[in-house]
Amino acid sequence: MKKNKNLIISFVFIFIVFSGCGRKAMPFVPKNETIPKPENLKVVFENEKHTLFFDYKGSADYFILELSKTQCKSCPDSFIKIAEIEGERNYHVFSFFGEGQYKLKLTAVKNKIKSESALKEVEIQ
Repeated sequence: MKKNKNLIISFVFIFIVFSGCGRKAMPFVPKNETIPKPENLKVVFENEKHTLFFDYKGSADYFILELSKTQCKSCPDSFIKIAEIEGERNYHVFSFFGEGQYKLKLTAVKNKIKSESALKEVEIQ
């Protein structure tokens, strides 16, 4: 009986001593990394196709291009992803879905971190 009591006391002592070991939280504050957003979005119409040109300071893995057709001024935008552009390119050729007001949204992505989006409004006639 005394052996069992000593075994239980030893186990409780070891549990109390070693329960404080180990990392409970991150030892540093993680960086809030940001990357620059694309700038100077410009749409050019040539040979029945539209080409989006843009400037980007820095490097990105790729860019996400989204398009929304504007129904009315107070209507919410519903963007559709239309392309992933390689990080080395600063243009993309595409077509719109007919006449009307459109909004383009371009976002840079690097190491799974997204930049602030650049917006461009375009009217197609």
